[in-house]
Amino acid sequence: MSLESIRERNKNGKLDKLLKAAGRTSLGKKNNNNSQDETYYPERDKNGNGSCIIRFLPGLDSEDNPYYVERFQHGFQHNNKWFIEFCPSTLGLECPVCEDNFDIISEYGGWNDCPEDVQAVIRKRGRNNGFGAGNFCNVLVIKDPQNPENEGKIHLFSFGKGIMDMILDMAQPQDDGLGKIADPIDVFDLVDGANFKFIIRRKDKRADYSKSSFEKASPCPDVDFETQHALLPLIDENKFKSYEDLSERLNKVLNKSNKRMSKNAEEALNGSDENAKEAQPDNFSSHEAKAAESPPTGDGSDEDNMKYFQGIADEVNI
Repeated sequence: MSLESIRERNKNGKLDKLLKAAGRTSLGKKNNNNSQDETYYPERDKNGNGSCIIRFLPGLDSEDNPYYVERFQHGFQHNNKWFIEFCPSTLGLECPVCEDNFDIISEYGGWNDCPEDVQAVIRKRGRNNGFGAGNFCNVLVIKDPQNPENEGKIHLFSFGKGIMDMILDMAQPQDDGLGKIADPIDVFDLVDGANFKFIIRRKDKRADYSKSSFEKASPCPDVDFETQHALLPLIDENKFKSYEDLSERLNKVLNKSNKRMSKNAEEALNGSDENAKEAQPDNFSSHEAKAAESPPTGDGSDEDNMKYFQGIADEVNI
């Protein structure tokens, strides 16, 4: 499913704002920090299961109606040292970790030519939407069985690729095999949007959201929209360390002085996998990372290389 195909299907502009949001990661820079980083998440029982019903909200008029903002980070462990930092690519800036990953891939000639253990290292070091990062938006809590006091209130909400795919599936419904295609729905729309049944199940020691789904289109209940959270401060440049500071931290974690990560470092990082899983917060990873597609053919220019790496980075994302 491509964003271009969705745009073509919705030339009337009904979903223009949603698609515009889905096609960008940086929505601007401001000088103030946001103290509202705490996001809503329904309480889970002893088995790790939980549920709620929420409504995605379109955002503040003062922020040019951004539906959501996306914030990337890197989070991995090496030699009992953690590197957990926001990725400057969120703002379209250079990142030493992304560059180092690209250098390793280029050394082998391409992603598919990298040994599996090296691919595993790149995935661990890749950008992700894990704990402290992801897509951020405002939601109205419609029903919260465990904490009904949240109902009727607006909260900041963070979600990853799985839920984003569900949102885009609503924006461009697929043929059900019987020749029927449902009308596209902008789930952020206050009149013609839809409530979201957020269902959490514990699966393989992770929170699994695959049972979640959108209900039929319905108007949004009355709510005090003045209580919405500003989204742009979440990607304020002051939240991101400089390229130099990130490089220094990366070298300390990897125990190296040169830019290239040595084979020994690769092996050591790869061997720290089990320790890393134990040390990560429960919701550090919401979905399984997957391998990238075969690299496209091109003339080998820097622009082609960066497009190729961007594709790998997007696939490695949660």
